[in-house]
Amino acid sequence: MKLKDAPGPIPIDLTSALERTGGEMDFLKELLDMYIKGFKEKYTEIKDAIKLKDAGQVQELSHSLKGSSASLGLTPLQKTLFQLETAGRERDLSIAEKNIELLLIQFNELKTYLFLKRIL
Repeated sequence: MKLKDAPGPIPIDLTSALERTGGEMDFLKELLDMYIKGFKEKYTEIKDAIKLKDAGQVQELSHSLKGSSASLGLTPLQKTLFQLETAGRERDLSIAEKNIELLLIQFNELKTYLFLKRIL
């Protein structure tokens, strides 16, 4: 299967991301590399907060990572993080439990996409 035939949305809006970096692909690559390196830690913190039923922490951590995702044009991740943030704000961690695994799937899709497109 070719990447363009893969199901689901493209994990990054490169046009938007490049606009935010002044068209500097090297700078975008650097930012994406930092995001990828920091994601696992943030993901683990959100997952732990869900386990501890700390809705406020789920909201705060999701909000922070959502902002980073939005800045880099990572729309699918941004949308899932919005759902996690909302779940925390509304203290409905059953929704957070459903979305936390989706977040990891989307992150792995992003890494695969960036690798296949030779962006990273």
